[in-house]
Amino acid sequence: MLLMIALYAVANAQPEEECSSDMQKRGSICCRTKICDEDYILCSDTYREDMCVPCPPDTFNQYIIDTSQEYYHGQHQNVCKNATEICVNTCLEEATFNLTECLRTGKVTCECDRSRGYCGEDPKICLWPWGVNWTIGKELTLNCQVEKCKPGYYKADNKDYGPCHKHRECSIEEKIIFNGNSTMNRQCGPLTRTTTPTESTKTSSTPTSPSSDGTTDPDKIIIGVVVGCIILIVMITVLVAIIYRRSRGKNNANPGDEEQNRGLSPNGQRMNLNCQMDEREASL
Repeated sequence: MLLMIALYAVANAQPEEECSSDMQKRGSICCRTKICDEDYILCSDTYREDMCVPCPPDTFNQYIIDTSQEYYHGQHQNVCKNATEICVNTCLEEATFNLTECLRTGKVTCECDRSRGYCGEDPKICLWPWGVNWTIGKELTLNCQVEKCKPGYYKADNKDYGPCHKHRECSIEEKIIFNGNSTMNRQCGPLTRTTTPTESTKTSSTPTSPSSDGTTDPDKIIIGVVVGCIILIVMITVLVAIIYRRSRGKNNANPGDEEQNRGLSPNGQRMNLNCQMDEREASL
């Protein structure tokens, strides 16, 4: 009976899976490994290949992950860290640490501090280049050479050991007065706006030029309008005065006509007195 069971187990047993040279044996399955610079996921029964996946937002991985290493085969390692955990200044005193760049990328980067005269491509070994002649228009490179500022950069201070500075950018409200060179920065000035007349403005308006008396055509038009208005006002005033005087003269003529009809002058009383005086003189 036991022999029959053993023979049945052998007959139904599946041969162990053989892994190719580019795959790794993990338990009963074969997995293709990966090199990841962020997070990772190991293969499974349904997917026989490790995967590289991004870290969660605002987290970074400082190290390169090789999923073929047994260190990553057990419990998932928390390789993604917050920037505040990663960005710690571990640079030498002679080197600089860019915190802003580290918070953006999650990479700790050290560089020999050329602003203080230190150089060297290895930030762990920063040198002081003795005997270097510091001059304007040149910069100290990381390999401890002195080179002229590249186009678009300048250095105006011979006591400045660091790299050349980038030329300033003129704003949209400014124009370039001096483009700058290796020893001087770019200079900008206020932009003078000019308008190009369109076809409609060209046909509808003509340029004004001063006449011999110093006045332009628009000035003459204004003066003509003012003088015309004054003349019109004077004519209306004279016409109103004439009409008023005529109507008043008719009203004053009526009393005199009645007195003449009665044989009297407008000063009838005074005439009677004169007649009486003449009769007395005649009787004497």
